[in-house]
Amino acid sequence: AVYFDCDCEGEEPHAGYASSGGALSGGDASRGGYPSRDGAPYGIPGVRVVLQDGTSAVTDEEGHYHFEGLSPRSYVVRVDETTLPAGATLIPHSNMHAGDGASLFADLKRGDLYRADFSVQAVDGHMRTAAADERDRDHGPRPMLISGLLEARLDLRSIAKGDLRTGGRDRFEDELQAISSGDDEHVTAGARAAVLAQGSLSDDLELTLRLDTDDDERSRLFRDIRPNEFYDAYGDASIREFDAQSKGRFFGRLQSERSFLQYGDFTTSDPLGASVASPQLGRYARTLNGMLGHLESETSTVNAFASRDRFRQVVDEIPGQGVSGPYSLSRSDGLINSERVEIITRDRNQPSIVLKTEPMQRFLDYRLEPLTGRLIFMRPVPSVDANLNPVTIRVSYETESGGDSFWVIGAGGQHAPVEDLNVGATYVRDENPSSKFELMGANASVDLGAGTFLSGEYARTESAGALSGDAFRLELRSSPKDIETRLFYLDTDESFMNPSARAFRGRREAGIRTHAALGPKTRLMGEAIWTEDLVRNGIRKGAHVSLEHALKTWLRAELGLRASDESRRAAGALTEDVTPNEFRSLRAKLTSDLPWFEDANVYGEYEQVLERSNRRAAVGGDYSMFGRARVYGRHEMISSFAGPYALNSGQTQNTTVVGVAAEYMDSQSVFSEYRIRDAFTGREAQAAIGLRNLWTVAEGLRVHTSLERVAPISGGTNNTFAVTGAVEYTNNPLWRGSARAEYRS
Repeated sequence: AVYFDCDCEGEEPHAGYASSGGALSGGDASRGGYPSRDGAPYGIPGVRVVLQDGTSAVTDEEGHYHFEGLSPRSYVVRVDETTLPAGATLIPHSNMHAGDGASLFADLKRGDLYRADFSVQAVDGHMRTAAADERDRDHGPRPMLISGLLEARLDLRSIAKGDLRTGGRDRFEDELQAISSGDDEHVTAGARAAVLAQGSLSDDLELTLRLDTDDDERSRLFRDIRPNEFYDAYGDASIREFDAQSKGRFFGRLQSERSFLQYGDFTTSDPLGASVASPQLGRYARTLNGMLGHLESETSTVNAFASRDRFRQVVDEIPGQGVSGPYSLSRSDGLINSERVEIITRDRNQPSIVLKTEPMQRFLDYRLEPLTGRLIFMRPVPSVDANLNPVTIRVSYETESGGDSFWVIGAGGQHAPVEDLNVGATYVRDENPSSKFELMGANASVDLGAGTFLSGEYARTESAGALSGDAFRLELRSSPKDIETRLFYLDTDESFMNPSARAFRGRREAGIRTHAALGPKTRLMGEAIWTEDLVRNGIRKGAHVSLEHALKTWLRAELGLRASDESRRAAGALTEDVTPNEFRSLRAKLTSDLPWFEDANVYGEYEQVLERSNRRAAVGGDYSMFGRARVYGRHEMISSFAGPYALNSGQTQNTTVVGVAAEYMDSQSVFSEYRIRDAFTGREAQAAIGLRNLWTVAEGLRVHTSLERVAPISGGTNNTFAVTGAVEYTNNPLWRGSARAEYRS
């Protein structure tokens, strides 16, 4: 632990502690007139303490901080002096400082509880306030912070090394293996060098460099907090930060404004995020270790990467079950922190069309059990959304394959040659000997004006076994005055094998959706779809048109006609036993606002096939509360398993959904609310008890509830029922708590 004692020469440092597995923890104290509960002076908050591997901690309100889960080896602990209050001077008070009050050596043994104390000579009694003000100030170019060590060791053994069954590591601390030699099994000599350098080389050039000649076998991709793996450090709300992240021995990053060159852990994320111009079929999302270059200007963004390792990507898509888990992955040996978890909502009429994607954040939204490969979410994942579209959990992660290392290289970029035009390209090559892969893609988007956007994309993959496949996507969105239209086309060959693309392979989807205001009270809506299974050679095509009119200010009526035709070969697995199928249906719907409940409405809907008795009936409603939450309920009885364009005589299903849809809180507000002064940092508390995305009923009190029931009456046997409830309380300054109960059958 690290303590800061102000003006404390000749005084014993205060007691500290650390958690097992090798750790540093403690506090920071000042004699500036701020007594704590036990009478000892408070420490200095907001001071950054750095290890030579790039891990750092920012002291809490009482000056405490700790590191946990460190490997048993030597460390240099250093204070970032730019975060100290102006005029404060660090004073060495033990020989572990080696004459430098800003740093000290820490030799951790396995299971050690280690103390590391710093002393600060204060100039006055206002250090606590000054430290916080200094940390928030813009200092301009950052002075270079350099921390490192040189270590040498000579091991003498009376027992031959081959007779000791300790594996490659000693019982108390790691052996020095990278630079080592020995003339026999009784004498071994080793050396190690480790260094961290961070700071500004010039006004617009930043350098981060980390090197450790002895690789840490316990290191992970994107090392992060690890709740529930070590004993908690109660009474310490310091914030841990993780810089220079690299699974290997070396990390380097040279950055100028928004461009950088880096070697370390990285993700091959799309430079444009989820924008209209971002590629979907040519998307390549991996977590790797290697070289990454990013070049960004006002009109262009380019990424290029190269990695030599043994990583192989696995993608699982798991249907939601109405509960928070556990959801089992297909592999239990995935690399920790390599996963990307998304909640995907697909169109129930066209399964390859993604309506919504919600990225999930580890610890905030879910936990992953590393030994079993099971996901547990902080909230239930429904099987269908409020409109009865299917919801799935998509998880992509890396596993380590056997054999020799191989190269994965790629490049991609976007360029805007003129203001309203954006073009891009992608190229990736994976040299995995067991499954070679090559991806090429091109995309373009253009703003045609008047709220009209056109985007197109082409991608091609070549896989092991001389398999090659093509994919196309075209989309037009237009929203001029009183009219909104979306036209789309998606085609993916059966042999198109890009696991990062969310579209299913072997599908062709096309459609147009539009609605237009015919007057202040009347609206015309239309839709046409084409969905085709290229493997089965099955096609379903249909169209729907309806007219909505406001009868009263609180009552709206809708009348529509639907036509659909499915070929003898089914367009999907859900209709294999009920084809061919052709029908025309009449549909009516009434929607009413409830005058005695503001922001509440209910509706009833009925659709009848004209040629036979097949039908669809639905009732539901929703109620918006507090501006951030919406309670909704819906019950549907339908003669289909595949949506309203597949009404048939062989299938009948009842579906009931009740839930709360709440606006997501941003990460910073979540962490701030969970933080308990001098006890927990917000992120660790959230990882332990947080639920997020709940319905706020009072300050600091949130609840969540959901219910869903899917009951096939004929043509199926998959009858499911799930009900959940959760409550969370965060308003007490001394404790936070949550409880959750779930049932599924």
